[in-house]
Formats: sequence, C-alpha cells, structure tokens
Amino acid sequence: MPEVIRSAMPGGIDSIGLPTPRIIPWPFRDNDALRAQRDAIGLSPLQADFVRGLAFAAWASSRPLRLMSLGLPSHATLDDALLACLRREGWRLAGFDDAKLDACWELRWEFFADYASRAAGYRPGASYHDRLRLELLLHAWERVAQNADADAVALDLLNLRLAQTSAAFSARHAIALGLLRRAAAERRAEAVAERRLRERLRAGLAELPADGARRRAIERALDGAGDLGAAIAEHGSESMRAAWMAHRRQPPPLDARAELEPRLARLHRRLWAFVEDDARPR
Repeated sequence: MPEVIRSAMPGGIDSIGLPTPRIIPWPFRDNDALRAQRDAIGLSPLQADFVRGLAFAAWASSRPLRLMSLGLPSHATLDDALLACLRREGWRLAGFDDAKLDACWELRWEFFADYASRAAGYRPGASYHDRLRLELLLHAWERVAQNADADAVALDLLNLRLAQTSAAFSARHAIALGLLRRAAAERRAEAVAERRLRERLRAGLAELPADGARRRAIERALDGAGDLGAAIAEHGSESMRAAWMAHRRQPPPLDARAELEPRLARLHRRLWAFVEDDARPR
C-alpha cells in the first residue's frame, strides 16, 4: 500500500478520525510549477509538502478565526495545523513522532506563498529545528534574564548563544550581544530591587497584628492574590508605605530594553512567519 493517497479528501475529519482543514487556501496549494521546482532542488514529495505545510500552518495559526474558517479548532497550535495540513494532502501520519518525518526536520528550505509581485516557490531558509531552537532560546533568555538569582556565567552564555543563533537565522533580525547583555543587566537589576522591596514589606508585617485583617490582606497581595500597591496604601504601616514610595521613586533603567523589545517582537513574528513585512498574498 502506498504511503500517500493523493485522492481528494473531504476535510473536517480524516480517515483515522482526526481533524483536517476543509481546504488548503490557494496561495499555499501545490501546482505543476511548484512540483517542477521541487524536483529541480531535490525535495521529495513529503519534504515539499512539509515545507509548504509549515508555511500554511504559520499563517493559519496566527489568527484563531483563520483556523476556524478552515475547519480546525480555534486553539490549534502551529504543530496541530502542520500535521492536519499533511493529512489533508493525503499523508498517513500517526503524529510528529512518525519516522516518515525524520527527513523533514532539518530541511533548510522554506516556502513563500503566492504574492502580488511573484509566484509561490521554495527558497533556502531555516529548518523546523532551527526555528524551534531559536524559539526555546528566546523563552529561556526571557525567563533567566529576569531571575534575580540566575547564575551570571550561565546568563552570559545564554546571551552569546541567542546572539549567535539569531544572526544565523536572519542577518536582518540578528540581535547584538552587547544589547542583550545590557538588557539582561537591566532586567536583573529590576528583579533584585523588586525582591528587596518584598523582603522589606514582609519584614514590616511584624508591625501589624498577627491575626489582623490588615496583615492578611498584605500577605495575600505579596503572594500574588491582589494589587500589592493598593494593599500597602490601604493596610500598610508607615514604614511599609515609605518603602513602597521609595521603590516607586527609583524606576528601573529601561534604555536597553526599550531598544531590545521591538527587535525581539520582530524576531518572534519572523520566527514562524514566511511572509515578509511588506508582502501580502494576492
């Protein structure tokens, strides 16, 4: 039995009971020209469908209404949409652990949809695993950089890896090592100041009756169950209010973060997107 069935499938639910898109929008559909290019660059039919499906999945999963209009759940992830697209194309895949996909994860090709200025096609680009590694690095950096207890050596290694990986992914969206270091230092300084404030506020609880409502309200706010500033203003002692106001009068440095945040946002958008900022499907 062949591994792929090319006959049209109805969409909605596939032959093994899993959701598939009703249609593949025409900017992402296969055609004779794409098949000719696929053969010329040496992609197998599954590899070409994977690359094209990844572009479709990134486009579809960026908007819940797009997923719903295609017959997929509004909460579907990019991976869900990719797998559904491959099944819609007729590939019998049990899941992402299917051995047939082993030849796809490191493919350094990407698909660009049909634009007003040019026809659809394949071009060199980052692989699925390249994109996933960069995404994990971004999440790790954002978590570690704002941890007051993070190891300085480990954080600097993370700065270096993120700078190198972003540059390898896209020269246009590369993030300089110096900028990452300055932004991480700002985040760490803010986290340290926040921790010191909370330590002072918890120490100040000793000034309030142990079983009183004022103390319980502040304890809940310190544990994240309420607005801490409002709780201190309404229930805190004079020393607690003074500590809070002193903290507010010394805002954390933001210069590097103000420069970095839009760069990170652009990199996040480009990570799984295959349409340039100034391009739109026809």
